[in-house]
Amino acid sequence: MDAVSDSGNVSLSAVAALAQQTISAAEEKQASEKLAQAPSQEQARAENNKLSLSEEERAVVQQMQARDREVRAHEQAHLNAAAGLVTGGPHYTTEAGPDGQAYAVSGEVNIDTSAVSGDPEATIAKAEQIQAAAMAPAEPSSQDVAVAAQAAQMAAQARAELTSNNSQGADPDELAQGSESIETPDKAEQDAQYYAQHSVADPGPRFIDGFV
Repeated sequence: MDAVSDSGNVSLSAVAALAQQTISAAEEKQASEKLAQAPSQEQARAENNKLSLSEEERAVVQQMQARDREVRAHEQAHLNAAAGLVTGGPHYTTEAGPDGQAYAVSGEVNIDTSAVSGDPEATIAKAEQIQAAAMAPAEPSSQDVAVAAQAAQMAAQARAELTSNNSQGADPDELAQGSESIETPDKAEQDAQYYAQHSVADPGPRFIDGFV
């Protein structure tokens, strides 16, 4: 009788464990289904919000969506061209649309705009990259133009320093014969005029230098 009783107890325990496993598996499946439904429910809510908007509100949403794409493309252009110089960002300022969604209205990218100490050639290369990064977007903002102009000034100073260093190390006979300078005297002014002509009135998305 004891053997039968013991056998019966083992059997009941096994059944109870199996039942518990079945319940746990069912709960896990239910939880997974809820998680899978969450995004679709969020999308459904957004769609319902859109459906409840007036024509005017839908037009505003479309404008904000277009602005969001423009801002993000603008900052991405800076990022792509400023590889190795970026110190932060992109950072976006957003506003809520009539549909409750957040849309970017402006942005900024921080970069290192310092000269390379003791290396004018490296400074020139860095300044040229900064200029290219600042002017990379299709429509550079006035802040972008200002950063490019500062980089042009930095490059001009580095070229002057390089010319001075080369002159100090040159053969005196060669100096007596004269040599052509590698620096265009008014290059910084020409660059400033060029960037001023390519400025835009609307500040738009911004490209901010880091000065680190």
